[in-house]
Amino acid sequence: AIEIIQFVINNWLIVYFGIFLEIVCYYWTAVLMTYSRGVRVTSYLAGVRGVSQLLIFLILVYFFLDEPDKLWAAITAYFIALFIRAFFSILEVGKIKMTIPADFISLNLKLYKYGAATLLFNLSVLLIFKIDTFMISEALGYKELGIYSIAVALAEVLLMIPSVIGVALFAHFPSMKNEEQILLLKRVFFAVFAMSILLSIFLYIIGPIIISPLFGEAFSKATSPFQILLPGIVAMSLNYSIANYFAGTGRPIIAAIAFFFGVIINISLNFFLIPKYGISGAAIASSISYICVTIFFLLTLKKLNKIKIYEFLSLKYDDFLYFKNTFYKYKS
Repeated sequence: AIEIIQFVINNWLIVYFGIFLEIVCYYWTAVLMTYSRGVRVTSYLAGVRGVSQLLIFLILVYFFLDEPDKLWAAITAYFIALFIRAFFSILEVGKIKMTIPADFISLNLKLYKYGAATLLFNLSVLLIFKIDTFMISEALGYKELGIYSIAVALAEVLLMIPSVIGVALFAHFPSMKNEEQILLLKRVFFAVFAMSILLSIFLYIIGPIIISPLFGEAFSKATSPFQILLPGIVAMSLNYSIANYFAGTGRPIIAAIAFFFGVIINISLNFFLIPKYGISGAAIASSISYICVTIFFLLTLKKLNKIKIYEFLSLKYDDFLYFKNTFYKYKS
């Protein structure tokens, strides 16, 4: 980490150029994704970048460095692969015939408004997951941070499937009517909740058994914060679906506010709990803040869509048939 910081300080111009190329890639990728051919091209270019970055890194280490400076090799490979991706993205965009509409300015204002809300949402999600690590490192030191990081990494295994489901929902919601959106959200909410509860119970039981053998006796202290984090992770697994519902229906600002609210709670609780309870206090703060985000989402859904919260946790006969048909569909 110190080497990377030193590199950034000494080579700030290169770093800014890399940021510029990343922005170019993201922008042209967004343009390409609006075309059916562009989706295939984008996937291909992403693969080209990943493979080329790995190959360049290996070539530099093997052929050009007597005493391999892996940081230099990795950074060089990153920039070359990034330039390749940006160059070919621009070439592909150049093949598309584009016209500037009369309402270009108003459309862009709407886009920037949506983008600003999405940026706040992404920043809030990042902070709610990471702010406790900064506070632990300052209050307790890197040793305790290392133990806590193990607990977090294991607990967040629960989020792998819900995060994928959330992205899939984001793609489906815009083409659906409001009634269909709410019905799908309810069913996904119930399915994710049931799955997360079962997995969290399993992890709660197996966690104390596997942590010491996997990471060593020095990390056995991670068991307590790991178990404390699980209720919050269950809540966070639900937040992915609801957040993508609001983002997919053109209201990312609601998701941004919900997670920003969670960040404020997380920071406030950490100030009181970390000095008193250590890394277990940080886990308590995180769990409570994740659950508060879920409560905020549910109350907002209740207010905007006139639905009752218990409906998200109840299963009707039609819902049972839906899950049954979906299961047999994918099984076949």
